[in-house]
Amino acid sequence: MKTLLLIDDSRSARMMFKHWVITARPGLQVLEAGDGLQALEVLASLKGETVVFMDHNMPGVHGLDLARQLLEFVPANRLVMCTATIGTEIATKVEAMGMHYLAKPINPAKLVKTLEELGL
Repeated sequence: MKTLLLIDDSRSARMMFKHWVITARPGLQVLEAGDGLQALEVLASLKGETVVFMDHNMPGVHGLDLARQLLEFVPANRLVMCTATIGTEIATKVEAMGMHYLAKPINPAKLVKTLEELGL
């Protein structure tokens, strides 16, 4: 089974995102993590294909630092950085790492387009 891990410190954002994913891709397993450390624990326990959507701004380990740690578990092309911090610097760094970039606010159409780009 394919798994999507959503990392965001906002519970309401995770709930909305999860609802959209399950509606668009009912066969996809969606897991959540509220911070980077929890995400690393979840990923360490997973087997099979996993895609990660992650918020950039979170307390503790966040952003590109967290993304570098996640690369131990998931290839860069399976990581999607989601952020309201729209700027060419972050987008350029994300793309240079081989990751995907999704600007917030996210809506169902943008999400579905990204899922399709990821082959989900």
